[in-house]
Amino acid sequence: MLPARVVRRPLLLAFFVIVERFGELRPSQGVTLTYHNKQLLHMARVDFPPPPATQRQRGRPSPEDDDNGTAVKEQLLAQLETIRATRAETQSTFAAGGRPVGSKPRMGICTTGQMGRFELTSKMENLIAINLERYVIDVVLVLAPTMKTRFSNPQTDPGGRRQWSAESIRSHILRRFRTHRNDMQIVVDDSAQQERPYVNQEYKAISKKANLGGSRVESHVRQWLALVRCWQHFSNLERHGPAYDVFVKVRDDSFVLKWWPIKESDYKNRVVISECLGFGGYNDKVAVVDAMYAETYFTRPIYEYYFHYATLRLSRGTPESLLRAVLSKYLVKVKRAKVDSMPIFTNRLERTSNTSVCFVFDSFKLGRNPACWPKSCLLRQQLFCAKCPLINPLAINLTDYFGSSHSREECHDPNEAACKLLRRRLRRHQTH
Repeated sequence: MLPARVVRRPLLLAFFVIVERFGELRPSQGVTLTYHNKQLLHMARVDFPPPPATQRQRGRPSPEDDDNGTAVKEQLLAQLETIRATRAETQSTFAAGGRPVGSKPRMGICTTGQMGRFELTSKMENLIAINLERYVIDVVLVLAPTMKTRFSNPQTDPGGRRQWSAESIRSHILRRFRTHRNDMQIVVDDSAQQERPYVNQEYKAISKKANLGGSRVESHVRQWLALVRCWQHFSNLERHGPAYDVFVKVRDDSFVLKWWPIKESDYKNRVVISECLGFGGYNDKVAVVDAMYAETYFTRPIYEYYFHYATLRLSRGTPESLLRAVLSKYLVKVKRAKVDSMPIFTNRLERTSNTSVCFVFDSFKLGRNPACWPKSCLLRQQLFCAKCPLINPLAINLTDYFGSSHSREECHDPNEAACKLLRRRLRRHQTH
């Protein structure tokens, strides 16, 4: 007899074909396609066997194997198989109808990156706290423990970061949300990042910063591997409760500028990304992901990069371009959100307090287009005043907006005159 997880796939695929052909069956017909059935159908759609090239005898890889990434590819396949086996144990629960009637939907928040760049306060106050009334929330943080923190542009690093540890992060979150200790699951994965990720030479050749060699591409691969680890942790947590309804992905240096309530109508049946900083692809810094597309979002970027890179037909070697190609390949519905409904920006910690931050105010981190900044004058002032040193020749000089005599104190002036001055200088900048 075949294993249950093998038998289920053809049945799910057959069910998917029936639903696609005849539409959602009504309760009067005896069958209802529940929300979690839809999640299963999408899971079935993306479940395909490993490529034949990886089917070789186990053993010590040769130098040629290392060049082709054989060892790390096999490691990924083993990890994905473990995740699938875990999820197979919970599928009967999903098919049975999901969460109990009247209970809150379940949200998973994934943060990836490095501990040395990790900002916590805004995420707790403006993302977790504001959504706790509506959701049961679990938090998974996949943060490399290295104190030699990597930056694409090292000049934007103001130093003085907090020396986080897995335990200190966990204790901070539990102390802030002590009344939810029994509801909130917190996982801090501080495993070391892969030292030598596989570098696809074709991807490297079209990389935006090919002059940096393979190091930048390796950074991209580590990002995609961290997403898989997030998915693995969520799959383990899902065994001890109802299925997740939605996931939020943010980076270590993501700063949530204001309260960010997330409604079901915002993300249902789609992946939501920021309309800014896509660089010809899809912004990969932050996303709100309907559970039905979660496996695709978290696992397919690295899978496609490793095994089906040629089919993506990328013209630029960037995470944004790859994410767009992957989501398009799997027919994922994507919605681009305006900055006021997805108020997240890249920041740097200035001192050890974790609350004092500056914003990397250049076209590659904040967005040169003023449409990528909040409409609120007060929020814009917050960005302009808590600003990192200018290092990029494309950076927007603060005096373009306030004049050379402007001081940091004046930035916080909330009166209408300051807002009018700001708008006037913004318009002038747009005309140049």
